[in-house]
Amino acid sequence: MHDTTQSALAGSGPPRPPVATRLAVFTSRLAYQGPDRLDVSRYGNHRDGVAFAPSLELLHGFKSFKHTHRLGTAAVRAAFAGYAERYRAEMALSRRTHAAAWDALLARERVVLCCYCFAPQLCHRGVLADLLVALGATYEGEA
Repeated sequence: MHDTTQSALAGSGPPRPPVATRLAVFTSRLAYQGPDRLDVSRYGNHRDGVAFAPSLELLHGFKSFKHTHRLGTAAVRAAFAGYAERYRAEMALSRRTHAAAWDALLARERVVLCCYCFAPQLCHRGVLADLLVALGATYEGEA
């Protein structure tokens, strides 16, 4: 776990303490339809999912870059690192402004974070899984 993950969750306001949890986190594309599914895409229709989705500005900026460059290149990896850093900052704000959604998620026993992205290594669902691990969850991989 990176130190930036924990500090990103703290944000600039009063820090919310990490929550001890037994949450098992999986990630998947939107095709997953199990009862533990949480659509965290920007265009999803889960009422709590929007609290975990990247902003439109962040999402469209990275998607347009990704679609004009070959996956696996150093440029795409560097762009994703910047995207992930900005997403962590957005989630620090979300943790304060959508506290009920975060608390409900952390109270679950199992969740599958779902998004449209084909490449999980270039998707916010993996970054979100890391943030949840920093709060006491365990990451179990792609479902």
